[in-house]
Amino acid sequence: MGTTVTHIADALFRAFDLRIDALALSEPLAHRLIHANAWYFRNCLHTNQLVLCRDARLSGPRFLQQAVTEYARLGFRIIINPVPVSSCQFYYMCMRHPEAAGIMFSASHNPGRYTGQKIVGPNVLPIASGYGPDGGLDAIKRAFLRGTECEALLQSTVRYVDYVQDYIDFVMDMADLTSLDFSNMHIVCDYLHGSASREIALALARTNVNVIHRNSIPDGNFPSGDPNPGIITAIEPMIEMMREQSFDFGFCFDGDGDRIDVFTGKGNQLSPSLNYSLIAPQLQSSGDVYLDPKASFYSYVELAKKNLTPHLVKNGHSFIKAMLVKPGSDSYIGAVEESAHYYFRIKHPSDPKIPIALESTLLVVLLTMKSWAIDSLQYARMMSVQKSMYRKREWAYRFETDEQRKSVLAEIEKRFAFSDAHVITSMDSGESLGGTLFRWNLPLDYNDTAELPQHWVQIAQRSSESEERIARWEVIASDRDSCFQAVDSIEEVVHSLAEKAERIG
Repeated sequence: MGTTVTHIADALFRAFDLRIDALALSEPLAHRLIHANAWYFRNCLHTNQLVLCRDARLSGPRFLQQAVTEYARLGFRIIINPVPVSSCQFYYMCMRHPEAAGIMFSASHNPGRYTGQKIVGPNVLPIASGYGPDGGLDAIKRAFLRGTECEALLQSTVRYVDYVQDYIDFVMDMADLTSLDFSNMHIVCDYLHGSASREIALALARTNVNVIHRNSIPDGNFPSGDPNPGIITAIEPMIEMMREQSFDFGFCFDGDGDRIDVFTGKGNQLSPSLNYSLIAPQLQSSGDVYLDPKASFYSYVELAKKNLTPHLVKNGHSFIKAMLVKPGSDSYIGAVEESAHYYFRIKHPSDPKIPIALESTLLVVLLTMKSWAIDSLQYARMMSVQKSMYRKREWAYRFETDEQRKSVLAEIEKRFAFSDAHVITSMDSGESLGGTLFRWNLPLDYNDTAELPQHWVQIAQRSSESEERIARWEVIASDRDSCFQAVDSIEEVVHSLAEKAERIG
């Protein structure tokens, strides 16, 4: 990474948020970013109110303190929770203050040395590259590059709040656990020392579920490893515990608590889209939902059985949230990504005409518990469905240059396109999928068959928009040989065109 402002900006501004090594963001650069954000909030979002939160990262207190001091000097009316919270609780805080913009200081599942920001506008409007007034993050990046300085105003206020109990009340009301008994249910939660433990533990204490909390103390050193449920070394201890003892299921969260992996029985991870097909009907008996390109065809079939209509959507938190609240989206109830992010479309409590797209891992926990309590056999059936296919969970390579990454992706697409694959590059709406979905021997429509063919393969390929020079793949197939033949083909192209590419995951 270079040290010029341009180099820092290119590394810092991602497609959906901001992320960078905290050491690269010096105090003067952080000051510069505060003023770029402040300019955008006032001139593009037309608000002088601001919600500020942070997760458990070691750099969080430093950046949050600098932010509250400088934004207050500039005259913003600030609502702040100074202790570590999850991104889900941050979004709830923003919903409670619909006229405010919001900044969450977080770097999600990235290594502990990273810092970042998730930014929303009034009514929890997602702000990303190309999304939000005047181009969203693109406008903030331009202000950062030109060194915009904002005028200090006089009406500053700083209000400290803690909405954790209000947030729990709100989510438990949505989940509606009335008359359900969890006294015979045994679960485990592993927080990987992230910031979700407080809200989850306090909520579960209101039920009579038997729960073991692992790595529950927020610690930015992340002693159990990078706070990423997708890294096997991070979750192995929990899986071993589940195999040695008797649990109904377990949950694992990432660093800022907006990502949740669900494990059933003896530590077997259940695909998020398959779990979503079980919990979504608890919210609404019919409607439309979004699935990302990595979701298996089984997920489409299972959702259709529940009177829910699935649609393919491009990956990306802000993009999916924007799709859920855009005009004409009233029939949608939510979305799920195979990266273990769940999204829920709700009506704003104070104005039902305003739709809000929220993430809430607490809601996923409670709805999973509810679905299990109502009919635990449906989870056994879903695991049987999952075991009938072979999956290579998403892995990635970091390339030396963007040009090298593009050449590898193009060669893989060229190779698979000539193999009688059905190639999907756009959503139902015609918008770009932001990647490529290859399907062999699968129906074009999930209503075409009640049963999948005996042999089939699906490959999802994408260029990561939130990480530097990274491309990602995931493979699902009807049998082990077909799955690993596809994996080997991808690996062959990567190694032939990019010998020094760094394997991730």
